[in-house]
Amino acid sequence: MRSYVVVTAVVVVAAWAMVRHGPTTTANAEAAVNRPVARLQEVRSVSLDGRRLLQAQLRGVLETRPGQQLDSDRLVRDRDAMERALADLGYLAARVEPAVVTFDTAGAAYVTFEIDQGAMFHLRNVTVTGPGKDVTVVTLGAGDDALRSRIERARQGLIAGLARRRGAAQVELSVHTDLAAAAVDVTFATR
Repeated sequence: MRSYVVVTAVVVVAAWAMVRHGPTTTANAEAAVNRPVARLQEVRSVSLDGRRLLQAQLRGVLETRPGQQLDSDRLVRDRDAMERALADLGYLAARVEPAVVTFDTAGAAYVTFEIDQGAMFHLRNVTVTGPGKDVTVVTLGAGDDALRSRIERARQGLIAGLARRRGAAQVELSVHTDLAAAAVDVTFATR
């Protein structure tokens, strides 16, 4: 009985190999024409997996695109770029996991980034110190979204306001992040 099972298994494997690698016939030629052909390690899709993701902003920083050859260095740059983009948008504790790449039977690559966007950080305290603390009003306040671009614009506005009143001015920015409270304390030190 055992030899019968082994012989049957060998026949099934041989038949499968002949059909798979056999000559093209009318029956399997149509199947081959209708099936998309993939080049080895060509990126077929890039997926961003997570909750409430800012898809457009994140896709805008990706270098990896469908149709390109898979490049592990590019995937690392994509991961870093997405983390920076999320931090710039106020998601300072965002995590982007390394890309997971799967391949189909034709060798095409499917890339997935697992993203934990985390909480939006907000400003808790905004302080101006030094000689400019009473001279210029800062346009940031407690409760505002902790966007790097807004914080930098406020710093540049403070520099410009001090320069109009006193001449050349310097403003150093100090940021303290409280991960547990999803809060940011900002200090502008004027000189």
